[in-house]
Amino acid sequence: MAINYIYPDFEVIRNEARCIKCRVCERQCANGVHCYDKERDMMLCDESKCVNCQRCVSLCPVRALKIVKS
Repeated sequence: MAINYIYPDFEVIRNEARCIKCRVCERQCANGVHCYDKERDMMLCDESKCVNCQRCVSLCPVRALKIVKS
């Protein structure tokens, strides 16, 4: 059986109770990790693109993000 999925190096943890969906993380991320889903009214992450630069963590106004090594 072939490997179809490689687990990402980093996990982006978003505290949904804190997130105000300001989309700062989406606008500042050079790798396109964060995106807003209008239908579900929530922020999503593509962790396979994360390089652990911590920009989203440092710029989040409500400290709703954390990145950890997988």
